[in-house]
Amino acid sequence: MLLIGETLNATIPRVGAAIRARDAAFLQDLARRQAAAGARMLDVNAATGLGDEAEDLAWLVRCVQAAVDLPLLLDSGNAAALRAGIRAHRGKPIVNSVDARREKLEALLPALAGTGCGVVGLCLGEELPRGVEERLRLARVLVKELNGAGIAPQDVYLDPLVMSAGADHAAGRLALDALSGLKEELPGVRTIVGLSNVSHGLPWRKPLNRVFLALLVEKGLDACIADVLDAEMEPTWRAAMLLTGQDPHCRGFTGAFRARKRMERPE
Repeated sequence: MLLIGETLNATIPRVGAAIRARDAAFLQDLARRQAAAGARMLDVNAATGLGDEAEDLAWLVRCVQAAVDLPLLLDSGNAAALRAGIRAHRGKPIVNSVDARREKLEALLPALAGTGCGVVGLCLGEELPRGVEERLRLARVLVKELNGAGIAPQDVYLDPLVMSAGADHAAGRLALDALSGLKEELPGVRTIVGLSNVSHGLPWRKPLNRVFLALLVEKGLDACIADVLDAEMEPTWRAAMLLTGQDPHCRGFTGAFRARKRMERPE
């Protein structure tokens, strides 16, 4: 599973301020800490609400990739910003995200066609989907539109739209069932979630997020945007991968354990 660090996001006040101030040292330290915590990709969002988002995202991409050798998840709904971020990116990024609203598709698909990027498709239409079947219908629309724009099936990451369990106690079950449906109906594409959404507005967020991640791994989740700076996040998903038979010979689990021990007691 691809674990994606979530904290290089301009909606976080300290990060937004660092982007506006071009505080590369702060942002690069945050990138390095997420990489050390087990992230294999980093989400980057430069939408501060001030200035030029395209210029800011291109700068942020170059800044982060100067510090860590990781691909990035380019988090923007602005076509110009995505084009700039894709041009600045070294290697293959994923774009986060497109949804099934016609206006959104018409705005973003031309910016993605022919780029070779991965794309997150959020199961969202003109209104919030109420259940699993509506999410699956929207997923089919997204796959058709993205494939038509030249995005290969294996480069599509479907997001079942995780909602807060604080607003609806059944939100976690709904997301798990939707994920199962996506894996069954659309086996050629991948799946992704924004993990922290499920705990929004609730106490004990970190343990709640970890338990939810373990449940999602059992359903075959392919990628997860999460707070990797929670020290127990990587051990949780490594354990879930092992216990669900997705870690042959326990190599991922034991390798991550040894790597962490080396960081704790450097030679």
